[in-house]
Amino acid sequence: MDADIVEYQLGDTSRASGRRLSQMALPDGTVLEMITRGNNVIPPRGSTFLYAGDHLFIVMKHDVREFVDLVCSGVAEANHYELPTSELKLKGYTKVADLKHSYGIELSANDNLSLDGSR
Repeated sequence: MDADIVEYQLGDTSRASGRRLSQMALPDGTVLEMITRGNNVIPPRGSTFLYAGDHLFIVMKHDVREFVDLVCSGVAEANHYELPTSELKLKGYTKVADLKHSYGIELSANDNLSLDGSR
């Protein structure tokens, strides 16, 4: 299989910290397999809140690694990077607000809309 399992530890300034898993706007085809918090394993569900110190174990293909790095990195750290030039495929139900927050980009679309145009 052409994929990696990558562990991320969320920091205080991580774009994902303090948000629900469903708000991460991860690239299509990535799977968050496990979250550990201290000595506990937290089942990854869309409603699961993520906190600084959480360890996320994400299965992904090599070509989306840079995007996942941005989502899991600290805000100040991520501002030093430009968006990768490869294609980013997202699920249609991804909200514009989540896309903006996860990747630090500005879009003029309504924050409540999803990429497929639904609310």
